[in-house]
Amino acid sequence: MKLWLAAFAAILMLASSARADLRNALEAAFAAGNIKQLMSIIASQKDVAGEQQVAAWTKEKIATGEAPAQTALLAASAAMRVGKPNDALMYVAYYGAQALIDGSTCADKTAGGNKIMVAMLLFHKVVEARHVSPDRQRDAVERALNLENATAGKRMVDRSLCEGGLGSYARDLHLKLPAPANPAGLQQQDKVPPLRYVDSKDWRENRAKVLPRVKEILLFMAGDAKQRKPSGVPAAH
Repeated sequence: MKLWLAAFAAILMLASSARADLRNALEAAFAAGNIKQLMSIIASQKDVAGEQQVAAWTKEKIATGEAPAQTALLAASAAMRVGKPNDALMYVAYYGAQALIDGSTCADKTAGGNKIMVAMLLFHKVVEARHVSPDRQRDAVERALNLENATAGKRMVDRSLCEGGLGSYARDLHLKLPAPANPAGLQQQDKVPPLRYVDSKDWRENRAKVLPRVKEILLFMAGDAKQRKPSGVPAAH
């Protein structure tokens, strides 16, 4: 009996150590802003316990508002690995909501559109892979909107949302584009750039304006037959 108890205690210690090591690795990659490393850590989990821990960790980071928008896609990947496609759809839709709301403050207005295309593609990939019903797709959109509302007062300003638009491509190709009406973007509009979106009056005003459209676009993304294609949404290829 004593040997059995000792062996059981040793197993518990090893499991606890493994959980701590995994969390430390996730935190280190997160602190460094290394999305590729985070994806590698997620992909390397070979047991249910590790996959569940990663899923819980990404959920925790998103809830605090500390996480950059791309963390939602990490959470979607983690959710798929633990067999929760509905959660994956919710996180993809949440990523789309951030692109539309937080990205609306970018000087390059095309950056958000590119990210919506990514969200649409991933959303439909999950639907096709797991045969998610239309009702569950709409439910995922509603949950994403609830999550956006819950984190609206917490989300940190994420400069990555303003990358990947025409401005980025033009810069890489040394091309000159017409100057935008607001060349500075949210980060330089104020004398002291805000750390959180909610601290910016411009963001609060933009959010109030675009929020009704966000639900319309996300429902269209979910294939809601009642929704006509919203204007400004690029066609999927």
